[in-house]
Order: sequence, then C-alpha cells, then structure tokens
Amino acid sequence: MALLLQRAFVWYSKCLEHHPLITKGVTSGFITGAGDFSCQTLTYHYGRSTKSVVHSQTKGQVQDLKSIRTKEPTFLQSIDWIRTSRFVFLGTVLVAPVLHQWYIWLSKTFPGNSVAATAKRTLLDQTICAPLFLPTFITSLHLLEGKSFTQQIVPTLQQEYVELLVANWSLWVPAQLINFRFIPAHFQVLFSNLTALFWNCYISYKACGSAPPSSQIRSVMQQKNSK
Repeated sequence: MALLLQRAFVWYSKCLEHHPLITKGVTSGFITGAGDFSCQTLTYHYGRSTKSVVHSQTKGQVQDLKSIRTKEPTFLQSIDWIRTSRFVFLGTVLVAPVLHQWYIWLSKTFPGNSVAATAKRTLLDQTICAPLFLPTFITSLHLLEGKSFTQQIVPTLQQEYVELLVANWSLWVPAQLINFRFIPAHFQVLFSNLTALFWNCYISYKACGSAPPSSQIRSVMQQKNSK
C-alpha cells in the first residue's frame, strides 16, 4: 500500500510539473463535485434517521409514514447528479484557474515561506480574493441553475453574504496559514482543494439546500394534528 501511494504521489507530481493547469483543473473538479455529493449524502441519511425517530414515536401515523416510505427514492436515485455536475464544472473551469494564477502572483509578490511572507499572503488572500471569489462562485452556480440575477441571486447574496464570509474566514484563515507556511508551492492548490472538500459541502448546503425526507413526515404530522 505504501509503495502504491508513493507511486501515485510521484505520478501526480509529474502531472503537476508537465501539465499544471490541467492537473489542477481535473483535481479541483473532482473534489468540488465530491463536496456537493457529500452534502447530498449527509442530507439523505439525516432525513432517513429523522424519519425513523418520528416513525417510532408516532404510532398513529404509521400508515401515513409507510406510504411515504414506499414512495421514497433509493440513495442513488435521490442524488441530483446535474447539481453535482455544476460543482464539477465550476471546480474545473473557475476554481482551479483562478487559484492557480492567484497563488503564482502571491508567491512572486511575497516569496518564501517565512512567517512574514505567510502572514502577508494570508492577509491578501482573505481580504481580496475570498470576498470577491465567494460571490463569484455563488453567482456562477445559480446562473447555471437558471436563476434570475436581479430577482433571485442578488437578494440571496444580500441575505447570506456576511454569514458565508465569516464562515469562510473561520476555516480558511488557519488553513491558508498552514498552506502558505508549510506546503510546497506546486501543491498549494491541491491542499486548498482538499480543505475545500469540507467547504464545498457547506457551500452546497447553503447555496442549494435540500429538503430531507423528514420534512415530508413533519408535514403529515402537522396535517394530522390540525384535524
């Protein structure tokens, strides 16, 4: 196993050396899509676990819950693959090229991995790149969904932007301090993408949301209780 991992690392390093942008694009697309897939997976299983609790606590609604269960899709059927493909697309054509060029500029502007250079890179990254790139990604994602820029996207950004930016800083400030201080330059986009696996899961939930099966059960219960 160790030998296999070593060979994979050497192969990946050669790909980065000979085809840096393509390699980073493919890697970023895969990981960005994996973040959305993880979000949908967690939402699906959370919905099922919530439904099981409701089912066990409400004997009066057993028949209604059974009817919902028979209509519930399987895990793979519940995945919105088009939604995931949007994340893959943006990870490939937007995230990777932007980070590739941005990190090159940062490394040339503040060379080395000293404490001072690391702090300056992180400061610029989180006060210039992050506040601009975050709404760019969200807007691009919603445009691919066919949403109206003025009527849907702008109001969403106005409502969610501050919360998303604060969440971004809580994750990315420490992550980028590690990245710029200890990770070799040609692996920094990869490190960011691996960190972004968790971030994209969060972004997927905030930007796309998901109605867990438990919402259907709560609706049934409310209808029963109202009678």
